[in-house]
Amino acid sequence: SKLVKSTLFELEKIFFLKKEVNVKCLFITGLPRSGSTSLLYSLDNSNLFGSLKYSDMPFILSPNIWKNLTYFLKKKNEDFERYHQDGIIFNQDSPEAFEEVFWMNLLNEKYIGKNLIHYHDINNDNICEFKNFIKLIITLRKSKYYLSKNNNNILRLKDLSKNIENSI
Repeated sequence: SKLVKSTLFELEKIFFLKKEVNVKCLFITGLPRSGSTSLLYSLDNSNLFGSLKYSDMPFILSPNIWKNLTYFLKKKNEDFERYHQDGIIFNQDSPEAFEEVFWMNLLNEKYIGKNLIHYHDINNDNICEFKNFIKLIITLRKSKYYLSKNNNNILRLKDLSKNIENSI
């Protein structure tokens, strides 16, 4: 529910947000089946970037809390082929485009229509919250750069590039 996600995000910020973290981002976006996931996996393998991963589910908005709660659990890390049957294999350590959960929660899914998604402007408060979210991921992954693969970011590229310095 939105209430649970929002509350956990607020707790995540209280316990784990470090204001001094410098936000540097690489945004990958494209059409479905365009190779964006292959690019994401290649860049993630460099170990320079922090990104959301399958292991962050189901608490995408509070991954530091989730990691601490599951620290002692033995997770089975099996490989699976994606549903698309495109030969791309994933497991718990694989990065994925889960940041859309952040946008859906923050914007109350207002940009999602019955058959399409709509262009939308992002205000300064939204950008500040997104930067906080990025800082939490960078902190969790102990990385210098945030790596985003989100095909829906095509709707936000103008605002993201204008408002998040040090982004590509």
